[in-house]
Amino acid sequence: MVDYGAPTKAKAADLLAIPDGEWREVPGVKHPVSVATNGRTRVAHVGFFGRGFFARDDIPAAVRALRAL
Repeated sequence: MVDYGAPTKAKAADLLAIPDGEWREVPGVKHPVSVATNGRTRVAHVGFFGRGFFARDDIPAAVRALRAL
């Protein structure tokens, strides 16, 4: 699951019962990415997807972080 924007992160955290302290920042990205898990569900939070730059630069790092959970 990938969510973006602060309101969506809060909703995902509430829905999946993920405490704030469980979000881990992903190193080596141009734009902030954090990941968390609840059981078998993995969530990546990104601030913004727009104009393709995020997908080119940071999505591979986010996917690696999710796989590592």
